[in-house]
Amino acid sequence: MALVSDLSWKSAKKFDTEFLDGGITPNDTFSQIIEKIAYSDARAIESTAEKLDLETFQKVIEAFEKAKTIGLFGLVSSGFVAMDFQSKLNRLSKRAISWTDFHSAMTSIAVLDKGDVLVAITHSGTTVDTVDVMREFKNRGVTIVLLTNAIRSPAESLADLVLHTASYRDWE
Repeated sequence: MALVSDLSWKSAKKFDTEFLDGGITPNDTFSQIIEKIAYSDARAIESTAEKLDLETFQKVIEAFEKAKTIGLFGLVSSGFVAMDFQSKLNRLSKRAISWTDFHSAMTSIAVLDKGDVLVAITHSGTTVDTVDVMREFKNRGVTIVLLTNAIRSPAESLADLVLHTASYRDWE
């Protein structure tokens, strides 16, 4: 069913499936690279929307509304997501702080209290530093929201609420 859906989507968008399924190569033109990236990003967004559990999403929104402060934690590329998310929440007049390394998060643990939210962002759900940060904030009574692509990971076992994302591997 996923294959039929994917092929139908590509057909509707008039994409040559062999051309796009090959990924970016050193021989691609700028136009081909842009087309492949646009396709890949569009499919990732669509796949994430299809996976989104609306009941959990509503609970996350409610936790955000009740929280005085929202902390965001991610390492490496997840750190960029955390910083971008902080910016978006700040524009909505929500107090948000992001940490992109273990030590800054741990030395700032007193910033979040019971009733606040920590959003942990991790693709794999297995990064030891991320799991340790989640555990310490959870011990303070902070609500833990996990944003991940992983299913049944150590991080998921600590989270109060889990939002799953899709990656290219989910729909290739």
